[in-house]
Amino acid sequence: MLSFFSRKSTSDLSESWSELVEKCPKSSPSRTQARSEHALLKGAPRALNLVALLNEACPWTATVKPEEMVNWLKSECEETLTEVKVMRSIDPATLPASQLSHHIRSLQSELGDVLFDALMLNSICARDFGFDPAESWHAATAKVERRTPYMKEWGEKGVTAETSEEAEELWRAAKKEEKAELAAELEALNLPPSSTPSPLQKKVNRALALASQNPPFFLGVFSLGVSAGALLAVSILNSTVLSASTAAKAVEAQKVTKAEGGGWRVKDLLKEVKLNL
Repeated sequence: MLSFFSRKSTSDLSESWSELVEKCPKSSPSRTQARSEHALLKGAPRALNLVALLNEACPWTATVKPEEMVNWLKSECEETLTEVKVMRSIDPATLPASQLSHHIRSLQSELGDVLFDALMLNSICARDFGFDPAESWHAATAKVERRTPYMKEWGEKGVTAETSEEAEELWRAAKKEEKAELAAELEALNLPPSSTPSPLQKKVNRALALASQNPPFFLGVFSLGVSAGALLAVSILNSTVLSASTAAKAVEAQKVTKAEGGGWRVKDLLKEVKLNL
């Protein structure tokens, strides 16, 4: 798979969407001309042009559905996670250069797959549902800019974040405002509430997914089934993180202690299934 954002093209990442699009050749009746123009592109512009040309002329791409792309993207993310874990497990200082280079190329390949699938997903959704694919890029940058107001390049005057905790607090505050605005918009349009899962439901879904992948993770002294074990784990997380009741937290802390004594990897779970993923 192409390595879209190589070291040689890091300057492309700072360019706006319009600048990237301008670098892409316009639609041409000549496939030969399009080939020569594409060959001159590097980095992000080449990736964008590749996806655009696939959508214009590839018969397979014309049949692909967004749901399929989502599933493939999930699979590529899992493979990327595997490569990340490999990189974390090795010591570059003691590894032969050839082996280190191999591991890096493997990670870059998986990252390339993720980038390609994400670009394809955006393009195919735009095709099927009738919107400009550039709007997804605008939405992504606008959202991150709103949630990082401490950044001098685009943030608000007087807003600072000196620690990771302060940055996370600002992110959560902005996210809360966005949800309130969305609820007001839905009400004004007389639309039903968003079907987006709540933070707790997301944790439940994630816990159940983890349980299906690794049942022993949830089975222990409570002799519970997979689903029940997953829900208890979420209960532990929810009470310890969200509950304002000290007594409730104490009860859940006892559950954590008992579960860990029985072999449950509760701390790992709390890292996996945490609020505001």
